[in-house]
Amino acid sequence: PAKNPWATTAAGTINKLLDLPAPPPDAPGVFRCSQPELLSHFLEQADLKDIRQVEVSGEGIFDSPDHYWEFVMDVVAPVATPLSNADDETRERAKQAVIEATKPFQKNGKVVFPCACWVASGRK
Repeated sequence: PAKNPWATTAAGTINKLLDLPAPPPDAPGVFRCSQPELLSHFLEQADLKDIRQVEVSGEGIFDSPDHYWEFVMDVVAPVATPLSNADDETRERAKQAVIEATKPFQKNGKVVFPCACWVASGRK
């Protein structure tokens, strides 16, 4: 999570605004395999051999803070779902809070988030 503020910025902001509990670390979702050896462990359990795991990092670039908000509402179900039940005023407050939270990542009008993920492979 710490290496993926594209996900945690909106989720943290909205969870705080709506007073939602944090999901358990092993809940299904984007960070399910965030512990360094967990993905390799799953491949071992599937009887794969010659397992390799590397961390890949880069940047997630959004054309604007509004573009990031649209992405969050279209793709990030744990954020979009609770907001779908909220009233218009709450949704607008959430949008403004998320846009404000992107300020540390704004560069030349764009929102640039660092990102990282595990990539693993094995042989059957």
